[in-house]
Amino acid sequence: MLRSPRSTRSPRSSRPAPVPGPLRRWGPERATPRRPLGDRAARRHRPWLWASFLAGLLLANTLLALTAPDHMGAVRHLQNLLWTYSGVLALIGLTATAVMGLVCADRLVLSPRHRVLFQAAHRSLALLSCGFLIAHVVLQVAFTRINPAQLLLPLGVDAAVATGIIATDLLLVVVVTSLYRGRFAGTRYAWVWRTVHLGAYLCWPLAIVHGLTAGRAAPGWVLVCYLLCLFAVAAALVVRLVVTVRPVPEPDEARAGTELLSPVAVSGETDDELAFWSSIRTRS
Repeated sequence: MLRSPRSTRSPRSSRPAPVPGPLRRWGPERATPRRPLGDRAARRHRPWLWASFLAGLLLANTLLALTAPDHMGAVRHLQNLLWTYSGVLALIGLTATAVMGLVCADRLVLSPRHRVLFQAAHRSLALLSCGFLIAHVVLQVAFTRINPAQLLLPLGVDAAVATGIIATDLLLVVVVTSLYRGRFAGTRYAWVWRTVHLGAYLCWPLAIVHGLTAGRAAPGWVLVCYLLCLFAVAAALVVRLVVTVRPVPEPDEARAGTELLSPVAVSGETDDELAFWSSIRTRS
């Protein structure tokens, strides 16, 4: 009876082969997948963190202006400034947020790098708008223009104030859900974020109506700002419609687009941040 030859393979050769590329981490035998470069860099550079810091600083200044003694003239001037213009600045910031959000959807002219920058500006401006909005609401409550119980529910107020309360509720819901957008991407609940985000299209015109009808009569330059806001959002909306109505891609292109290793790409959208950081890694 023939015996099978003994294996000449040494015990060392039974180890798995070294894993090259991004799977190798601390040693040649470690096969732990590394986090993509885009994910690490995106977590390291969060523009909305700076915007949150500025919004918190604005809120702190508002509270300081409310509690400061009368002899602190500089703080009282800040209070008067926020009382007069915080609502206008919140509306201008909301307009810039809407424009950036509409423009960053362009894929015909803007490169992935530009789209990432526009998306970062969109998020930062949204948080700054919330900062001015919080200052506006706090001052309205402090000077008994509205009751604290009416901050979220427009009960017992006139129509002009009710539009502002509804716009505030919509903006807060849109911002909070956008901060947790990553939990919706790539899942069957991705439509929830898109549906909630459409509330921004209703929030902005309600804020315009509130600014024109509530409170004191708006001066001429404020009316000019409102007209410029209307023109900017209308122009951005036209651009969005133009870039949306484009020819359907070929089957090969559509199949190649779904091969991107991104949860957003699985849901039918191209992950601009993945393409942006991947291009930087390729060049380096």
